[in-house]
Amino acid sequence: MDKNLTPKRFVSKDTGLGFGIVIMIIVHIFTHQLAQADPSLFIPVVSQMDLFLLITLIPLIVMGTWGTSFTMLSCMAITTKVHSMDPKDNKFFLKFILGRTIGGLLFVGLSRLYHFLFGVDSADYNLRDIGPFKINFNATTLDSIAIVSVIIPIIVFFLMKFQTTRRPAVFTGIFIFLAFGNLVASQFFIPWGRSLTTELNAQGSYGLEFIISKFVWGRFKVSQTFSFGCLGAFMGYLVSNDISTKKFRNLILYLLSFCLLIVGIASIVDWTFFLNYANIDTPTIVQVLNLGMEGLVFSWFILNLDMGSPERRVKAGKRTIWLRRFGIVSLTLYTICRWFADQVFWVLEQLMGSPLDFTGASPRLAWTTAQIYLFIGIMLCVWMILLKLWEKLHFILSIEWWINIITVLLRFKKKPNLYIKERIYGPGMLELEKKLEAEIIIFSNN
Repeated sequence: MDKNLTPKRFVSKDTGLGFGIVIMIIVHIFTHQLAQADPSLFIPVVSQMDLFLLITLIPLIVMGTWGTSFTMLSCMAITTKVHSMDPKDNKFFLKFILGRTIGGLLFVGLSRLYHFLFGVDSADYNLRDIGPFKINFNATTLDSIAIVSVIIPIIVFFLMKFQTTRRPAVFTGIFIFLAFGNLVASQFFIPWGRSLTTELNAQGSYGLEFIISKFVWGRFKVSQTFSFGCLGAFMGYLVSNDISTKKFRNLILYLLSFCLLIVGIASIVDWTFFLNYANIDTPTIVQVLNLGMEGLVFSWFILNLDMGSPERRVKAGKRTIWLRRFGIVSLTLYTICRWFADQVFWVLEQLMGSPLDFTGASPRLAWTTAQIYLFIGIMLCVWMILLKLWEKLHFILSIEWWINIITVLLRFKKKPNLYIKERIYGPGMLELEKKLEAEIIIFSNN
């Protein structure tokens, strides 16, 4: 294998991240603005919506629990980087892992700083006073990304050392086994880990308690989200090995069918787990469903943006440029979008009144369907305009911009560059378009 090749850059990664952020923005409109971040108000609000709005909302609610997709997409991209490395160059890999670890600490730390600056908090947090600091002991999406994005490349690099496990079929089989095996093991590990954190807390061992808590507490506990890292790992590896679109599509469909089979059997035994679908303690069987569904949805981006014909990739790339603007600063938007939505909501509240009427015995939805769609449309349009303008300033002062600067100062990168043009408009997208135009000219001349 050639030493440390240039890794393949996925157009689908930033597109998928952007898609996830857009879904999150819309879902938060219902959960945080309309329902005022009060779980007790969500059902009364939703139950009063008309049928058409409910039909729109159902898939959004399903995808609203897909914060695990950010871990999956990150691991997909990381796997391509490890795949391009020389498996014998341990020193280069250790430097890479050190960079991943520091990068993870940076984006978690900067995100918490931005949360503090913008006054953003979450009901999913378990904040505890440790000395002068408020520390969140629950695992967040960013914690999951930071931790799993270190574990997955270690496993990938180890497998790359052996000829047998480098074979795509074997590699995929190992990671599918790890994904489902981990979800089964988590059923036993989570109760044990929680009991251990209680003992550590009683002993005052807050540091070790904090680390273990990230694996067993919170909506995005690592003991479950690791499985989505495995999904991203084998998807990234297959694309890096130029597997055919037919084989890739069939594998994803087999995976989805297997997940639906498991969920179907579980539903026959006891369907009540669906009642806890959006619970902070996501049932393991729901994570099985999410694993299959995320694989299906995000494989669409891969098949159209990274594996299709040049014509298809150019066409799909042009249609999804706006999503990649969301994706390139997804960490920043994830951190501040709720604060920003609150400001837009405040303005609309002054113009249209409160969306809820509390004068009766129970809360009543005061906004019409048209007003709710207007709020959604305004939110997305304002963000698209801001991101288009921010792009011209190279997304300065975003969390991604700060991480880029700091990693250069720490000598993990040679120069500060977010590769904005290549990532938004697609690496090689312009070249593909020029090539197609040249082929059309040659064909017409003949």
